[in-house]
Amino acid sequence: SSVTFKYDTTKPDSTIQIPQQDQFYNSLTTLSGSSSDTGPGNSASGVTLVKLQIKKLTESTTYYWDEYNKWQTNEQWVNASGTDPWTYSFNDSDWESGRKYQVLSKAKDDAGNEETSFGVGDFFFDSVRPISSVTRPENNKYYKSLTEISGTAQDKPLPPLFSVGLNKVELRVKDENNPSTPYWDGTNMVWSSTETWNTVTLYTSTWTYTFNDANWTDGHTYRINSRAQDKLNQFEIGFT
Repeated sequence: SSVTFKYDTTKPDSTIQIPQQDQFYNSLTTLSGSSSDTGPGNSASGVTLVKLQIKKLTESTTYYWDEYNKWQTNEQWVNASGTDPWTYSFNDSDWESGRKYQVLSKAKDDAGNEETSFGVGDFFFDSVRPISSVTRPENNKYYKSLTEISGTAQDKPLPPLFSVGLNKVELRVKDENNPSTPYWDGTNMVWSSTETWNTVTLYTSTWTYTFNDANWTDGHTYRINSRAQDKLNQFEIGFT
């Protein structure tokens, strides 16, 4: 009788494509990547398995994802589906907003060689919407002149947690005594029948919007709302 075999000592490789390095996400339900096994000639035995280590990095502790017991303090590896490409499904509710995460990928070939220079992907998760407020004009106060509307804005979660940051703040000015054209359109400088949100000048945590007194009508009541948007395009919902 006779047997033949191939000798393979070359370690396979894997890469992480999603999540992308140092990116913020407000939803991440599929991790994905690729793997390969190369060797001299045709000696490569081929990738048979890709494992992942998913870490949540906090100020004091590193947590590891266990698909049965969720976040644990002892090291865990989970099996990806497929090899090239590979994927791993995750539930958004299991990401904690404001945290930094790291994903490692490790391929194993048919000869038993395991990758030692892991694929690495660091990312941040932020699903908390920003907030804003109007500080001028003050609620239920009378004004004889109002040439600047102002307020505050803040993205959440707050430090030491991570947030993606503010993108813009918008302002809606409504004339409660003008039912036909109640909304201020700052682009065209007219009162409009179409609901209009006007972009303000945003500073670090405050904002301003310039208005001409000639566009206010004596004796009218006005309602002003602000809403913030972060850099993941998440708008404030319960805007002021």
